[in-house]
Parts: sequence; C-alpha cells; structure tokens
Amino acid sequence: MTRTSLLTLLLLFPLTSCTDGDGETAATTTDGDSQATANTSGDGDTETSAGETADSDTDATTGDSDGELILSDVTVNVTYAGEQTGTLSAAAVLNFPPQGPPLAAASDDMPTFPWSGTLNDLENGEYYIVAILDIGSDNPQSPGPEDLVSFTPMPITIDGADVVVDLELVDP
Repeated sequence: MTRTSLLTLLLLFPLTSCTDGDGETAATTTDGDSQATANTSGDGDTETSAGETADSDTDATTGDSDGELILSDVTVNVTYAGEQTGTLSAAAVLNFPPQGPPLAAASDDMPTFPWSGTLNDLENGEYYIVAILDIGSDNPQSPGPEDLVSFTPMPITIDGADVVVDLELVDP
C-alpha cells in the first residue's frame, strides 16, 4: 500500500459536535473501543486527540503508583521548501500504513513553513507520526499521487514525557 489517508478513518465512526460562544467547534467520535475528539477554531486550524478505552484489568498506560493515566503531547515540526500549497495534516497512528483512526491529529488549511503543531493527549506507547500536504486541498481524506507525505521511519516511544518530532516534506 502506498499513501494512505489518516483522516478518512475518522469519518467511519459516528460523530457528535457542539459549538461554544467563541465560534469554536468540538466534535467527538467513538466506536466503542476508542474515542476521538476534534476542536476547530475560527482560524482554520483543527486539533484532534483520541485514546483507546482502557480495560478494567490493565493499567499499561499508567505511570505512577496511584494508577493515574499519564498523557503526553507530541510537537510536530514540519519543514517544506517547495512552492506547493494545500491543507497540512499531522497525525499519530499505531501502524504504518495506518489501520485505524489516528490517535491524535492536527491540521492547518493555510500552513506557512516551518510549521509546528501539537498532537495532544497520547497515552504511553509507540506511534508513527505522519504529515500530509494535500496539494490543492481537494481531498484531505485520501492523499493522491500529487500530495506530499512524510513520516517517522520507526515508531517513536512515549513514556510520560512530551516529545518533539521533526518531519520534512520534499517535492517529488
């Protein structure tokens, strides 16, 4: 499989949303085993986070003796020196190519490079981090051959501390 959309998978789950008085929209999608939340502000930026629902007999994502869930953020720095424009999406996934919804995502309709975004509230574990520039912003759910994709070649490990990942988009 070549390029795979990360955001398409979010569309496969039921969605609920609400808007606050400041023009920001929050949407939540769940499938019974996992939950994803998206927040959209009036500036065109979207940030999404999701987490697996923990089984009552496991505490693999707890980091202290009290059993508190430890969540970390991943700052994604994306560089691009080309002239292409489009919607930039960054996401954290468990497998590459992705086989389920992203566990956290951020997007920008009009990115300027270098770009920095945050993938919020990730549990301890290993994740691939991916950035996609949807050239022309014509299909953010399914990247085409014209779109630019960059990802971590190996999964990153999150163990209770915030992480920074640098990705570079390159013209073909």
